[in-house]
Amino acid sequence: MGIGISVKELMRRIDESEKTRTQEARILDSKGNFVRKLFSQETLQKTLAFSKKKS
Repeated sequence: MGIGISVKELMRRIDESEKTRTQEARILDSKGNFVRKLFSQETLQKTLAFSKKKS
């Protein structure tokens, strides 16, 4: 059962698609946290509470 695409090709495609994305499309910062200006305080608190329960 093959996927039909190599990891190298997948990485190349990801790199290419990254070039066309705008900053507004990014909902996570470089640390993997939600960008605060895009979400309400309530949403951020609920997400934080949920992630603490899972860990």
